[in-house]
Amino acid sequence: MGLVAHARRGVSALLWGWAEPFGGFAEKRRAQGVKAVVEKSIPPTVSGGGADFRRLLKDIENRYSDAFAEVGPGALQHFKNLIDGIDGFLDLLSDPKTDFRVKLMDYGKIRADVAEFCWFYMRWLGTPLMERLKHEIYELLEQAVSWWGQQETYNAMEG
Repeated sequence: MGLVAHARRGVSALLWGWAEPFGGFAEKRRAQGVKAVVEKSIPPTVSGGGADFRRLLKDIENRYSDAFAEVGPGALQHFKNLIDGIDGFLDLLSDPKTDFRVKLMDYGKIRADVAEFCWFYMRWLGTPLMERLKHEIYELLEQAVSWWGQQETYNAMEG
């Protein structure tokens, strides 16, 4: 087997776990780097109320702003508008005077906006990054709606 065949086998070894002919140091190092980036990007679990959601939203904004700034100032502004829309939804969710149907309709609209936004910027920033952003925002929204539902249940039980 020649050197080219060994080099091709190195990629297969990385994917399928086969033994590396020359140790595979570079491939292992790259895989560790990707793992570290993914571990850093996983948001912490939410245990509290609205302030925690705003902190998580700000964390998402800070982590992804540089990527949108590279695309251009219009993309960054579009991203900040999306974040502002999500922040507005969190305000609406914490307002006890707003009917639950309005909150649920806004939840559906904000999810659709996030999906459309991520689909649009997939061309420039790639599918993995946009899927990860969409997943993190969806997780934040689901946790916020779950928290709101628990608060509504507690309020109904009290009075």
